[in-house]
Amino acid sequence: MRHLILAGFMATGKSTVGRLVAARLGRTLLDTDGWIVENVLGETIAEAFERGGEEGFRRAESELCRGFAALPPAVIATGGGTLIPGCNARAARAAGQVLVLTARVDTLERRQAGDAARPLLAGDWRGLLAARRDAYARLGPQIATDDLTPEGVADRVLLAWTRALESHPSRGGVP
Repeated sequence: MRHLILAGFMATGKSTVGRLVAARLGRTLLDTDGWIVENVLGETIAEAFERGGEEGFRRAESELCRGFAALPPAVIATGGGTLIPGCNARAARAAGQVLVLTARVDTLERRQAGDAARPLLAGDWRGLLAARRDAYARLGPQIATDDLTPEGVADRVLLAWTRALESHPSRGGVP
């Protein structure tokens, strides 16, 4: 397994935990939202959604997912909707181990309070979470982030990663 890939809804801690896990593994962190903002959009996600809608952003996510396999081993923190399309999920699973971070609705509300950088918060984000729940469940093992520090979540992610490597030694890679 070349990559450790974090998926899950907005505010579950993917970017924060991804930085910690990458540092512990001595790997680069690829934050897909940040990479797309810097290398494709040239503007914030909120600005891009306002100007051209969600479609161009999702197209950039798909292109990036198709390139995962060519990247050197990394920790990849995906955006909340990145792995929802089946083609993106398949590309991610082929390139590494996907772990899904989860959180209760009350935790997500607290973490997202006042966050204007996430354009999908302006709509029915609870409905969006419900609509994505099954897709997240199919992606890989889930790790609840409620009531844990980022360091505690990183510990659980690394434990799940190690277990995945032990159960699939033929896929290669070391933690």
